[in-house]
Amino acid sequence: AEFIGKDPTECLVIEDSPNGVLAGIAAGGHTIYVPDKIDLPDEVRCAVTAEMKSLDEIIEWIEKENSK
Repeated sequence: AEFIGKDPTECLVIEDSPNGVLAGIAAGGHTIYVPDKIDLPDEVRCAVTAEMKSLDEIIEWIEKENSK
């Protein structure tokens, strides 16, 4: 976020690992979890902005969020 001159709350974090999801949440970014090989614990899963089955769903989610 700092590198691109944005506040972390304006950033989208797309992650497939528990540690990456936790880092995105801790930074304050909108965190999308895309499951891979390691399942996300329920206490972490409840804090993500969204969960997508695949990367293909993310563009639709962004378009929907931007239309609000």
